[in-house]
Amino acid sequence: MRAYVVQRLSLALFLALGSASLVFFMINLAPGDVVLAALGDAGGLTAEQVRLKREDLGLDRPLLVQYVDWLGRVVRADLGASFVNGRSIARDISLSLPRTLELVLAALLVGLVLGIPAGVYSATQQDHWADHVLMGASLLAVSVPSFVSGTLLLLFFGLQLRWLPVSGFVSLADAPWLHLRLLVLPAATLGLFMAALITRMTRATMLEVNRSDFVRTARSKGLPERLVLLRHALKNALIPVVTLTGVEVGTLLGGTVIIEFVFTWPGVSTLLITAANRRDYPMVQGVVLVIALAFVLINLLVDLLNAYLDPRIRYGRA
Repeated sequence: MRAYVVQRLSLALFLALGSASLVFFMINLAPGDVVLAALGDAGGLTAEQVRLKREDLGLDRPLLVQYVDWLGRVVRADLGASFVNGRSIARDISLSLPRTLELVLAALLVGLVLGIPAGVYSATQQDHWADHVLMGASLLAVSVPSFVSGTLLLLFFGLQLRWLPVSGFVSLADAPWLHLRLLVLPAATLGLFMAALITRMTRATMLEVNRSDFVRTARSKGLPERLVLLRHALKNALIPVVTLTGVEVGTLLGGTVIIEFVFTWPGVSTLLITAANRRDYPMVQGVVLVIALAFVLINLLVDLLNAYLDPRIRYGRA
């Protein structure tokens, strides 16, 4: 197990370095002049003003030197300053990222709470009407784009029934109940898509595990069906579900770009869109880097959780 953890940590560090490098070079190779974007007036600038600004930003140095300097600052959690307002990028991200993570975790909770029981029940009712209904509903939820389902939920529960506020944000500390009510619709929009995927994966893996020898042996011993399902079948069926969940959390992080816009939720995706519209390249670079590193960290945690669930991984047999 220790060797497996060391291997996965090493791989995570390599992926983090690769992600950081890719983000840096992609931003710097993007079309357009960063200096002109920073000065904000491409028409009335002299060549001397552009040269001085380029020196001030350190952009007159070779790209490789800039990369090493930037990477050294990233290791110290220094992402630089915004071109637009001069504020610390790390500070702005630290304010916005918790809101996005809260949204993603709430959506993940919705997906797990709805998806796993639905998948288990669907597997126990294979080819019955309940199985067909659940599979049809999950297929519909996967097929509908999140901005469409989000708009429909907003129109129905927010404008038609008036059960929930349609958009906005207030701090949890300032108004806890209103904060939670504002969280419901965006979290449900992302969570329903997640629940549909988890339902289908859980059903498939439960059907496969139910045909395994150790499950048949448990039933032959006279164990109650609920105990066979929960203690023997479900634990093994969850291994692919955990992997799927880890991968889809990255998808949720990307999906918040549209959802935060629809529901005016001021998370890190909103920060990214605003920075891109203002051509604030250092801010774009910082936000994309943080999202990429979060994805690497999530996959590391998924690998470690899989090792806990599957003894074959712990002992190097799989």
